[in-house]
Amino acid sequence: MKRRISGKAIGLSVLALAVAGFVLVYFLSDKSGVKGPAPDARGIPEKKPPSKEPMKPSEQAAQAQKEDASSSDKKMDLAQVEAALVDEDVAKRIQAVLSLREQPSPQAVALLARFLNDKEQAVVAEAIDTLGFIGVNSTNEVLKRQVLDVLLEKAKDKEFASRGDALVTGAMLGQNDRIFQLIGEYISEEDDRGKGFAVRAMAFLAGPECIPYLSEIVKKAKEPEVAKNASALLAKIGTPEALEVLAQDLNSRREANQVNSAWALSRRNDEVSNAMLLEAVRGNKLPESALGVIASSPAAADVFGGALIGGISKEDKIYLLDVLSLYGINAKGEVRSQLAEMIKPLMNSSDTDVKVAAIQAMGKVGAKTDQSEALAEQFDDGSWLVRGAALQSFMQYCSPSTYKPLIKLWDDENEKIRRTAFFFSEIFLNTSDLEALQKATKNSDEFIAKHSQLMIKHLTQIKTGAKQ
Repeated sequence: MKRRISGKAIGLSVLALAVAGFVLVYFLSDKSGVKGPAPDARGIPEKKPPSKEPMKPSEQAAQAQKEDASSSDKKMDLAQVEAALVDEDVAKRIQAVLSLREQPSPQAVALLARFLNDKEQAVVAEAIDTLGFIGVNSTNEVLKRQVLDVLLEKAKDKEFASRGDALVTGAMLGQNDRIFQLIGEYISEEDDRGKGFAVRAMAFLAGPECIPYLSEIVKKAKEPEVAKNASALLAKIGTPEALEVLAQDLNSRREANQVNSAWALSRRNDEVSNAMLLEAVRGNKLPESALGVIASSPAAADVFGGALIGGISKEDKIYLLDVLSLYGINAKGEVRSQLAEMIKPLMNSSDTDVKVAAIQAMGKVGAKTDQSEALAEQFDDGSWLVRGAALQSFMQYCSPSTYKPLIKLWDDENEKIRRTAFFFSEIFLNTSDLEALQKATKNSDEFIAKHSQLMIKHLTQIKTGAKQ
């Protein structure tokens, strides 16, 4: 594998959090003691989104004028719309544009073409939207073509501030050779802004014809979101050719491309996509960031399960289990439960190191299903490392109905294990545990013997009070 995770993230229940101070000082520490970064949904360290900037006064005024215009019940005929072209009132111009939605015609489209030259961006935006509304809803192919002609003419104009929006709106009308020609021109621009509009336009086309353009965007785009959206669209198209582009990106020298490809394929979660991911995982081709994306995806159990039961080395098994420990918690609850079932057989490995890694992963993936019974079975293991890991992971599933297996650890030969087990079970003890507590008063561990006496006194008082 490309990198070895050194962090050992600790998953704790509400109870464990309440006594975390005790555990940090006293309980078994992880081998490295170093934790990894908190990942987001894609397995990449989380970054806070920038705060939304407040609208400028001019933008607020334009928004208010738009709302005033759209809320007006007054309808305008074509002559009034044409007269509004030179009206100083922005709200009147917006109202004129909106009124054309109810009277689609060649004359209306011609007027909208003139509104595209308005000095106010709010008016231009409404004109583009109205052209799209007319084009999409029209059954008249001649009118639809007229709308497309207007939009694509503006999409070609590099001086037109909303050219990208015109291209995207034109793509809503369906496939056209001129649209793809423009998409190619947008992609060839150095600025990723053009590539971003190209991807948005192709989202409405989403056919095999888009694949060469999307492949080029993935290779050229420097803006992460643009490349990610292109990868997502390739996955949506889903033809063998589209998936092959994503499979090639799993081998890219650019880590961002590997992450985007892993993200797109793992969200498909089908047999073909998962097979591609499995091959990359087994071949040690993916960095931790890409593996983290898969670990938090719907395909996690299938891909990691296939890799872990395959013929990979002990070191690689431990590495993949560590990845699941760190990133699996970001998957949906159903997936986390699937991961737990996939990990469970590895908890019985004959190799102690693999066994410990599997037990730790069981606790950290945070399955929605109760795994306390499977973990409690490890309390009898001959290795204190295994028992300690099982105890730590058991805390994730400890509750009033599952705590009793901790009692057997009160006599553990390892001081830290027995004291931690007693400490965590103490909050759940009740009168049904008086016999076990009485036996514990003779424990060679002074801490357990003393606290058992205190608990007996406390529970007896409760029992006596209840009788009275």
